[in-house]
Amino acid sequence: QRWVFRLWDGELLTPRGSFFGVKQGVFAPGWSASENGELLTSERPPHRWSFPVSREVATMFSEVSEQAWGGVFVASNAVVARKHFGLARYAVDQGRFTELPGTPAWDSFQLAASHPASGQFALARKIGDEPSEVKLYRGADGPLTEQAALTLPGRAHHLAFDRAGERLAVTHRDGTLEVFATRDGRSQFRLAGGYSQAVFGAGTNLFALEVRPGGNPPEHRLVRIDTIAGQPRGNSRSEVPLTSLAIAPDGALLAFGSTDRRVYVLRANDFSTGWVFRAHEADVGAVAFHPRLPVIATGSVDGSVKLWTYRDLRRPLATFLGLGGAPVTLSFNPAGTLLFVDGQERTSRVYEVAHVTVPAAKREP
Repeated sequence: QRWVFRLWDGELLTPRGSFFGVKQGVFAPGWSASENGELLTSERPPHRWSFPVSREVATMFSEVSEQAWGGVFVASNAVVARKHFGLARYAVDQGRFTELPGTPAWDSFQLAASHPASGQFALARKIGDEPSEVKLYRGADGPLTEQAALTLPGRAHHLAFDRAGERLAVTHRDGTLEVFATRDGRSQFRLAGGYSQAVFGAGTNLFALEVRPGGNPPEHRLVRIDTIAGQPRGNSRSEVPLTSLAIAPDGALLAFGSTDRRVYVLRANDFSTGWVFRAHEADVGAVAFHPRLPVIATGSVDGSVKLWTYRDLRRPLATFLGLGGAPVTLSFNPAGTLLFVDGQERTSRVYEVAHVTVPAAKREP
């Protein structure tokens, strides 16, 4: 048994966050909270807690859509984020999202991926009628140029650029995985299966999550695909369903969220396990690597986002509580000073994470 202090939404009467570690048997009803998110519980001795009300540098409330399916930083202070049931470009400044001029109407697009180094980003349809399409643009926070429009037989599920910005991986809602050249939009290869997400690694490697139905339970796998041959070249089976996938900027590590509340960090060269840690109190539905530090961002159905370093997993580097639903998308800006969060709630958020520091390295496993 353990005692938990919960943060609740006073209007909707839904849990917005949890504080674990309250001493059993000594917690008293008396407590006080300050405007900057500091909270004092009447334990012996008193215990000070914090929730990050002062770390939100910009928020945007949607009166129309209760769900966001994707969003991403496309430049240091610019994001592609939801606008009603579609997407738009915004500058993030002075506590708000300001729509950038010269942006087309993207009412039918819900997914986004970016390659900030080249100024490219891609948009795709997650919901709506079929057939569908993917649009490629260049000019992240300035004048836009449409590079290509890719026709798809159905809606998309996930998008990812390679490290050079020369290829785009698209997983379809029917489980098909397809890779396109960004220069001319031509399809390089296509694989049928149960693929849900894919990310490019170093060299010719592409890594994808795949679910193979038929078993009880279905088989969950991480698959390595050779992008030259367009064929699988190995896989690793998982004992638990994997819900999200990310790759480190140098391509050396892969991170997975799972339904067992843990995050798994694997070495990309041989699929060996580097680190496994309990990150949340519910499914981990979103993960993202910091662009410069050995840090992973994780988001969960428990309504929280946390930052961890895989050098020291005893406690998170930062915790953001009070989200109204499960985060679906996490995206750092190129400098790693801001974190965009959106998902199953009405509010899009950008947090300041420049204050996060990484402890000195310890001996790795």
